Amino acid sequence: KHQGSSLPGIGGRCLLPPSHRMPELEPDAKRSRTSTDAPKVVVLEHADLLAGKDLTTQIRQAYGPGGVGILFVRGVPGLAEARGALLPLARRLALLPEHVLQKYENEKAFWTCGWSRGKEKFKGKPDVAKGSFYANPLHDDPTGGDAEV
Repeated sequence: KHQGSSLPGIGGRCLLPPSHRMPELEPDAKRSRTSTDAPKVVVLEHADLLAGKDLTTQIRQAYGPGGVGILFVRGVPGLAEARGALLPLARRLALLPEHVLQKYENEKAFWTCGWSRGKEKFKGKPDVAKGSFYANPLHDDPTGGDAEV
């Protein structure tokens, strides 16, 4: 059983096996990395976002040269409860009839929002082993009120 590795500030365990760990964030992307470098993910405070604090440096550190392409936001009120309510719905969504799911695909956006299954390639073939529903957090109702989804 893989226990994962601790990630600072998220109060949980990383589910990535050691072979898939993210490289350490480094100010100088040209600096060599070794397998002993611990992954460092930028962690922002929810309160700082609400206060309008300038987080440009941290965002560039996460997504700029040498960044790992991800950041965490710590201290989001109600997140654990919302996650607990949402995750059980993932299976129900994935089991909806194909014609219903196709209504939520967005080819024009290259499947970066809405439903996506089999649009990515794995070993040269469509990856139908997983499905994703990408939601834009700026919209409260990405389904347009459709109760079936």
